[in-house]
Amino acid sequence: ENATVSISEIMYTPGRGMPQWIELYNSATTQAVNLKDWELQLESAAGADVRNITLTLKANILIQPNQPLLLVSAKTESDQHSGHFPPSRLINLWGLYRSELAVIDVGRQYTLLSPNAFRLTLREK
Repeated sequence: ENATVSISEIMYTPGRGMPQWIELYNSATTQAVNLKDWELQLESAAGADVRNITLTLKANILIQPNQPLLLVSAKTESDQHSGHFPPSRLINLWGLYRSELAVIDVGRQYTLLSPNAFRLTLREK
């Protein structure tokens, strides 16, 4: 069986202090996928500026079969109390890639995706 990982959902305008997030989904029924060395390309507009960042996922990040995983822009207290996503399925991009993400911070804390325009690309390396 070939596992397919897709970007299944995004939250670019969160409320009440929640982070932005990108949900990835492994549609395989029996095969886990390791995202180590996969690339996530973020192209985000902020006013007239367009910022391009490609993050190479450095850690062994497993997505189990038929399961989602959240890439979040910041860890929040609600992450720890979520009944939907255990800590193993929450990846804090801001914590892991702070130096790379700082260049796309548009003046609002932990902004990954512009509400004006953005494009995401996930690539297996």
